[in-house]
Amino acid sequence: MGTFYIPNSFQRSYEDFESYPRNIIQKNLYSGALEAYAARLDTAEPNLLTKPEAELYVPFRDLYPLCQGPKTHNILSDDALRKWLGDRSSIDPLTSTRNGAIATKTDPICRFIFISGGNSREPLKISRRMLTRILTYHQVMPCYLDFMSVFGLSKSARELRFSGFRAQVLLKNPTPNSAMPDLGRSGRHFQMCYNLKSVARVPDEKRVVWSIRQAAIYHQFDIEKGTALWIVTKGNLEIKDRIKTLTGKDGRAEDRAFDTPEQCLKSSLAVHLLHCHWSTEDWRWYVQSLEDQIDTETEIAVHGPRGDGEALRVYTSADLQTLQNYQDKMNEVIMVIEANNIVLASLRDFYKAMQGDSTFTLGNACCEDLTLFAKQIDEMKYDSAMQVSRARLLVQITSGRKNLMSFDFATTAVRRFHVLHCHDGYNAVYSFNIFCDLKMAGTWLSDRDNALRELEAKVESFTMKAVCQRSYVLVAELLHWLRSEVHRGQSTTQAGRLLMAAYGPDQSLRASRVKLSDRDNCCLLVFTILLLLGKGDLVHLFQRVDILDKHLPINHQLLREKCRNARIPNADQLAAEFDKKQWPMSPAKFELHSGQIHHEHKILPICKKEEINQKGGTARVYQIEVKEEFVGKTLRQAVAFSRYNCSLSEKEHDWRYQFALKTFQNGSMSLYENEKEAFDALRNQNGIVRLLADYSHAEKMDMDLQVEPVPSGDQEESVTTNTFNLLLEFGEFDLDEYFAQRLPPVFQGETEEFWRALFDVAEALERIHNLDLDTHGIVQQFNGWHADVKPDNILSVQGKFKLSDPGFAKFVKKTDNDPEEFLLGGTETYGAPERHPGRRGTMSAVLQTIDIWSLGCVFSIAATWVVFGYQGIKQFRRIREKAIETMRVRQRGSRSNSNLSAGDYFHDGHRVLETVTSWHRILRSSLRKTDSVTSDLLDLVDQKMLLGNAGARIKSTDLVTELKRILVQSERGPRIEMPGNIMETLLEADKDAVSSVSSTKWSNLGQPAAALNDRKARKSRLLEQPLMKTAHRSEGLKSVLAYHHVQSMDSNMNRNGLTARAKANANPETPHNDSPLHDRPHSIPAPQASVRHLVSPSPSGESMNLTQLHQKAGRTPKVHPPQDLFQALEEIEKRDKHNILGRERKDKLMSRHWKNRDLKFLVDNGESMEPHWAWAKALLKVLVRKIAGQDENGLDLSFVFGAEKLENQKSNSRNWERAMERAKPWPGTRTNMKTPMGEIFSSFLKQVQQDTRHRPTKPVRKLTLIVLTDGIWAGMGNSQASVNEIIVKFVQQVKSVIGDLMDPPVSIEFIQFGNDQEATYRLRQLDSGMKWHGIPDVIDTEHASGDVNKMLLGSFVKEYDDDDDDDDDEDGPMQDPDTATLEHTRSPVEMSSVNNSPASLARASTNRLEPRPQPPFFLSRRTG
Repeated sequence: MGTFYIPNSFQRSYEDFESYPRNIIQKNLYSGALEAYAARLDTAEPNLLTKPEAELYVPFRDLYPLCQGPKTHNILSDDALRKWLGDRSSIDPLTSTRNGAIATKTDPICRFIFISGGNSREPLKISRRMLTRILTYHQVMPCYLDFMSVFGLSKSARELRFSGFRAQVLLKNPTPNSAMPDLGRSGRHFQMCYNLKSVARVPDEKRVVWSIRQAAIYHQFDIEKGTALWIVTKGNLEIKDRIKTLTGKDGRAEDRAFDTPEQCLKSSLAVHLLHCHWSTEDWRWYVQSLEDQIDTETEIAVHGPRGDGEALRVYTSADLQTLQNYQDKMNEVIMVIEANNIVLASLRDFYKAMQGDSTFTLGNACCEDLTLFAKQIDEMKYDSAMQVSRARLLVQITSGRKNLMSFDFATTAVRRFHVLHCHDGYNAVYSFNIFCDLKMAGTWLSDRDNALRELEAKVESFTMKAVCQRSYVLVAELLHWLRSEVHRGQSTTQAGRLLMAAYGPDQSLRASRVKLSDRDNCCLLVFTILLLLGKGDLVHLFQRVDILDKHLPINHQLLREKCRNARIPNADQLAAEFDKKQWPMSPAKFELHSGQIHHEHKILPICKKEEINQKGGTARVYQIEVKEEFVGKTLRQAVAFSRYNCSLSEKEHDWRYQFALKTFQNGSMSLYENEKEAFDALRNQNGIVRLLADYSHAEKMDMDLQVEPVPSGDQEESVTTNTFNLLLEFGEFDLDEYFAQRLPPVFQGETEEFWRALFDVAEALERIHNLDLDTHGIVQQFNGWHADVKPDNILSVQGKFKLSDPGFAKFVKKTDNDPEEFLLGGTETYGAPERHPGRRGTMSAVLQTIDIWSLGCVFSIAATWVVFGYQGIKQFRRIREKAIETMRVRQRGSRSNSNLSAGDYFHDGHRVLETVTSWHRILRSSLRKTDSVTSDLLDLVDQKMLLGNAGARIKSTDLVTELKRILVQSERGPRIEMPGNIMETLLEADKDAVSSVSSTKWSNLGQPAAALNDRKARKSRLLEQPLMKTAHRSEGLKSVLAYHHVQSMDSNMNRNGLTARAKANANPETPHNDSPLHDRPHSIPAPQASVRHLVSPSPSGESMNLTQLHQKAGRTPKVHPPQDLFQALEEIEKRDKHNILGRERKDKLMSRHWKNRDLKFLVDNGESMEPHWAWAKALLKVLVRKIAGQDENGLDLSFVFGAEKLENQKSNSRNWERAMERAKPWPGTRTNMKTPMGEIFSSFLKQVQQDTRHRPTKPVRKLTLIVLTDGIWAGMGNSQASVNEIIVKFVQQVKSVIGDLMDPPVSIEFIQFGNDQEATYRLRQLDSGMKWHGIPDVIDTEHASGDVNKMLLGSFVKEYDDDDDDDDDEDGPMQDPDTATLEHTRSPVEMSSVNNSPASLARASTNRLEPRPQPPFFLSRRTG
């Protein structure tokens, strides 16, 4: 025991412990909130705490590793507490100075502090001085005081409705003040507090008595040291006894093991589960007890005799009160269990979010334990939910029996009245009317109370808290419930029931005239607000003055005027109350390309928000999540890839969208406007992160910023701050993080694919440098500068690298001269020498080639990673910094005018560092044999990019050309062969690899030996490093396997129907192998012959096959299951196995639907199709063979570019392959789909007109056009909507000729290659948009990796076209709240795979047209 070093801030805080919480170090609250906490503690102290001279009792239980055992002590005074904590200081009474050390003991690995009273209605046995000393010494978050305030001296149980969960996380960049290593505190910790309620039977000899009891729990955990703190406040010490058993010698070893941080976390999870079990264990028996008592009280009323002369039990008002008391208790059960479940869900979600946080270094090591923890929480929630359902049913039963007792009570009263006063018929009728009025009034009051209670419970369950701590309502779910039936099969809705409850039986006629759900005048939300205010019977007046759902929120002034106009009593007061309630009912909705200004009362329904990094200085960038109902339809379509199910349960759905949010504070308006204008200018440019929306918000935020709060208690005080926000595409990584999270590519195809993806950034830069803006048909040309090209601003979005953050970009009208401009801001490390302030001392105009220099630096870093990995990048940086420092030392005292400051640069103020050039030579000499790109790229960087003379650098247009030349040259080189079984194994390993590295096994490797317990632990951590993903390995290997499988199956077919396998069996020298891939070397094909874009894995690393897609509920499944290309080939092979004569064999499914129909193929052979050409050839061959013999006239083929075409061809003709080979994509060609489609339409229209004139009675021969395209129609510029127009015009012309379009004579199928998001959206718009033009649905879309049957039949066979119904705009999972009910989206249902053959492995990774990834929250960390 000795004296420790303690920061001055902690020393001052502890010395002033009695002022808690004003004295805490980590002030997440502003001073006003801290003062409010202190004031509440002052108010509560007389009833909550014990006076110092009274009986004090605070048990401590300190735990250490197993070898030391626990230490326990019952603290009975403040002096004893001070000594136990290790405070050896004293106050000199003469000088009032403190002598001695305030901390002499290291914190135990786990400490439990139990604060209790005699019961929950007596003061806690702790003084204020002791409480504030404990809370200060451990720096406990102040909101725990609110959780403790439910205890104390009281006549009855207090605040059963209070329920909450609060958490604060400090894992990144802890402040020096919070780290105290001598005490065992690293400063990297999280803390939380929550309360739970349980029920227990109280010993009583006379009657059954149950009591609801509360516990307030605080927990703090240090993720580096593994130290944990628990403070449990409860009426008695029941939980203390349970924890003693859990962590004592009789407990499980894993629950009391504290040797490593991982073991400590597992033990903490066990304690959490102990608390959760305590809160759920006895509710079943309590409900059973209430049920038994209700049965006893109402037995005669339900089962008693009813005949004349039978004796009846005489019920009194006391009996009705007793039954009402039981009903209230059941409602109390429902409220408490649901509140518990919210806390349990928050606890589960907290650890789920932590597991996905890369800064939580224990996430991977304890992955299984965290998953099991979540599963056990879910099981407890499920059991509790069952008790809630049981209690709700019992409430309904009690209500009915109470009505029956009221009837008996009224009957008895009327009989007595009749006996005493009834001597004539008039009095008899009068007494009967009294009885009916009593009965009706009693029934209505009971129903009204039940309906209003249920509404309040539903609103509470549909209420969430945004990250600003303000509550908002899930409007769509509330409306769905209001429109639902009270009882299945009955027409009465919940809204109708509430309407009758609000107006009562005497105003039923008026209530019947109110149309709450009228489409144009819907006022369900208005009605709900009025019900919550107790004014539901005024809804007809609100409707009369046009206060409707669609107008919410209404400004307060107008609301007050309308209420006055409706002649509502106390109109101003009602308007003020309504105004407060309307904001949670009308949260903001995020719409595509919307520029909005939000009032300070407007609530942004952002349910999760985490700052991505702190690299930038102009704004803060966050990863946010928004629930699906608050994302507009067009925005959903634009970012379909960011949608995922947040629910841990497979049966529940919580669909959310992830975005990046860039926030500028007051004072940064000019920077915000500049960046917004730059994004607007680049909106339609590929390769650049998209701006989705922008808004400003006078944001009203609670200052108590916690993680994952739940509805509870009173709202904290708030402040208003103005922010300017850009909503952007969400990126998984920036380039820096990508290099850290991925292993560099190894094989030739992987290397080429990486560079191809990164070269897209050069194309994006070229578009900025030479920007064409089309404004209402007027094209203007601009020269642009990005001015901030660096790895931080290059993001990985769905596997593509995109340029982001044009905050310093500038655009000027294009002239004939080389443009020069004055620029602000930008990068230093990657900046050109002419931009460094030390070169010329003042800011000067610069050329566009500053971006070329910066991109050259990025390429230099990327080449380093390709050769040496991420460690090489760190070494390269150290080399540059050392070179700069050496140069600065040499220049001291010299006349050099460089004035280069210390730092990291690629230049010396004038030209590239010689160290950089030398490093590039080292990279060239260290290249893998499989890398045929990096050396040529480094030559380009050295010779044309990193030049001191800005005018001599290569232009961006020429740079793009050079980069394409490098790739083409590499692709034409020899390929390295690799056996198929090795490729499959590598593919499996890459699939199992982690998506992001956050394991403690990695993070602790750099710690000194003392930090790792022993040699065995160090070795274990070293050997158990997680497998990392390799850049572009999954995509490349899947494509190669798929390509060779197609080639293998196709080559096995010959004209005589004999397979290569049969020949092999006939030849004893040929080894037989069931797998065409195993143990046979394959060369990785060049990109122009590969199918690398066949596969597009989801961000989570999982791939989705078409056969794994979901079917819409209620839809009749197709007789034929989905069939991808490989399955189709297998079927064709079987079909033609015995086709010795070589005749065309017809497919039975095709024959069923294909009658009197011509088929034309139109193939897009524009430049962008080049990566997909091999796959396009393979797919076309399968489609032609699949449809063999169906078109008696033969099949037609044409191309977008060139005169190459086929007409009236049979399916087995070799001309198909030759035509595809001759028409392969050519550089520089950009697709304009309008021209070739217009020619086909014109030809068909002429044929239809001719046929109807000459053969009017004969049916028109139909046409199906199948278009193979990637959807990137770059040759159409901004006029891509004209394809829609030409199709609409063509179909209308056909209608004018033949009259009836019930059976349309033409249909169009678009087959998309690749996964370009804008192209996918464009094709989907064509698919779903025809109905809005009044013509039949004649268009279908399918991905090239999808269902072959759907490709051929989807455009005209409804059974297949219906597959896309789930994706239509109007059938989306969430519709506008005021026009439709909620439709819950169903998750994809995975189908069992066919087999484990290489074919199955190859085809098990294809995507549908619209990808539906489900990334876990915070696994991916990047944005714009």
